[in-house]
Amino acid sequence: CPLMTSKLAFRYNYTFKFNEKSDVYSLGIVLLELITGKPAIIKGTDDVNIHIVEWVNKRVERGDIHEIMDPKLKGKFNINSAWKFLEAAMTCTMAMASQRMSAMELLVELKQCLAIELSEEIASRAADFPQDGGLEIDTAPSPR
Repeated sequence: CPLMTSKLAFRYNYTFKFNEKSDVYSLGIVLLELITGKPAIIKGTDDVNIHIVEWVNKRVERGDIHEIMDPKLKGKFNINSAWKFLEAAMTCTMAMASQRMSAMELLVELKQCLAIELSEEIASRAADFPQDGGLEIDTAPSPR
């Protein structure tokens, strides 16, 4: 994949080796692409390209997650999960490899994001049902 090759090449040219932390960096870029709906290199005004990490950093400073999220989501996401996902992705793309999380730590973070999203979906579905579940239950003791 040429896009992945360019992402890996950036880190390889800087350190001259691949390792778990360079893989985590590349995965962080992919996660940023997923959450923003933007490519790794974003065409800016006056044909000046901007790296997705820089683009996201500028928007994180403003504190508005909706500006960062892929507009195709139309605001339908859990804000806590989105911030957690974004924080994990940004930690993966830290300039110093020692500041990046491990692949296992990333897996834990992503599972937590999923759990937040699933719990909200379950709660919203439960709200669609009557509190008693719509079942009539006879609580009178039955004769023996």
